[in-house]
Amino acid sequence: MRMRLFIFLFFCSITVRSGSVEVQGPANIDFGTYSANERKTAVFILKNKGESPLNIVMIRKTCACSEVKTSKNKLEPEEETKIEIAVLPESIAGLYSKNIYVETDDPKNRFTALTVSGKALPLFTVKPSEKLYAGMLALGQIWKTSLLLESSGNAFEFGKIQVEGYPAKAELKKLGPGKFGIDVELKAEKAGMVNAIVRIPVLKPAGWKAREIVIFGKVGK
Repeated sequence: MRMRLFIFLFFCSITVRSGSVEVQGPANIDFGTYSANERKTAVFILKNKGESPLNIVMIRKTCACSEVKTSKNKLEPEEETKIEIAVLPESIAGLYSKNIYVETDDPKNRFTALTVSGKALPLFTVKPSEKLYAGMLALGQIWKTSLLLESSGNAFEFGKIQVEGYPAKAELKKLGPGKFGIDVELKAEKAGMVNAIVRIPVLKPAGWKAREIVIFGKVGK
């Protein structure tokens, strides 16, 4: 009986030690308003506040617009690591808030959320949309649409519009200060899926990628 009591008290006295993750400083960084062709980087600090080593198992992104890297994946007690989150140029537009989840072997806090937010201003907006659904087209049918490119700036210069993926025509015309129009015409020449890409090269201002407009749909037999 005494032996059983001793064993029970012995196991009750054992404390399971483990790493404990803690964010040092803010867990949310706001980049504010900026030009969408800029790369924005935030650095977060994670610290092991436990009595045993802490391991970073995985870092999970919620957006393809970001890159994440860490300086180390194993932290001894009281050791820190940097988590660097970069929002890539021209990968997102408008207001956004994106979470990154750091998974560790902390039994009490397996996932730690880090957030980056901001407002990325594109060079120009495309109306009604950069992705257009042409619908179900009959063979030989002609589909047309007009797009508006609008910006608060005036010093624009575009290269020759290119159309890839499916036979189509696209014509760019200036409508006024900071405004351009694009007339698109697509003829359903072959049955199957439609996936046309209208690419608009930006010559001025410098430092911007070509803008792409995607047209999709289906042509019946």
